[in-house]
Amino acid sequence: MGKGTVKLTIFERNAAIFMAFVCAISLLAVTSWLFNQPILASLSSEYILMSPVTALIFLGLCSTWRISPKVFQSILVRVGMDYG
Repeated sequence: MGKGTVKLTIFERNAAIFMAFVCAISLLAVTSWLFNQPILASLSSEYILMSPVTALIFLGLCSTWRISPKVFQSILVRVGMDYG
């Protein structure tokens, strides 16, 4: 490992992968509502649409986690989830 690399735990690596998926799906939903194409917010015509408010909340959590993991950790502790 180089000097600039940080060793992540399995939990942190998996959390980063799943957070990227949540961010991508939320961004797709917000974009679909902005351009008035609600079919993109559901990923298929068989699924229920994601609400714009829900997508914005998920994007806010994703950006909070990315900008400051300690703030995200305190949010999870407040709702009763254990982080790492």
